[in-house]
Amino acid sequence: MTFRPSHQLLVLRDIDSYADPGASVAISAASRQIASTSGYGVYIKTVQDLVAVHSIVEVWSSPPSVVEGGPGWTPVLTCTLDSSTGQLLLADTTGSGFAGIDPPEGPGRYGVNVFHQGREQAKVAFQTILDAMDQHAWQQRVNELQEQNAGSEKYLVQLWWQEPLDPDGQDDETDAPGAG
Repeated sequence: MTFRPSHQLLVLRDIDSYADPGASVAISAASRQIASTSGYGVYIKTVQDLVAVHSIVEVWSSPPSVVEGGPGWTPVLTCTLDSSTGQLLLADTTGSGFAGIDPPEGPGRYGVNVFHQGREQAKVAFQTILDAMDQHAWQQRVNELQEQNAGSEKYLVQLWWQEPLDPDGQDDETDAPGAG
């Protein structure tokens, strides 16, 4: 899917998970290291929000044997994500994005790998668009640049089911969300 994430933030979470007590800490960490997790949401900080970002979500039947997204992908984060419904959503902070990530295993704790590609190209495109906005009759040029650079910034998310959630919600510290 390709869309412009508002506030330069992508969030992978359970479709019914709205209140995330660890979100502010995870978002702050993602601002410094590209991606972070609270255990209930995976937060990915994009470099810009003027050009559409391309996101790929792969659902694996088992953990990848090597943390590798393929040629050109840079690994950013390996973590866990709890999903009480087994239905996931990748969206921005306004909810624009893609629902329907429904792994066949359903609810549980998922392993997650996050990779990126094209961030430097997206930074250049962002600056070029800002520069174009300072020119006379800028709107057409900005539209052209946005179309031309759409999808240059990319994120790959791999996820796989690991284990059921504790029915009492009393995971011990070693199994706490985000430990992984």
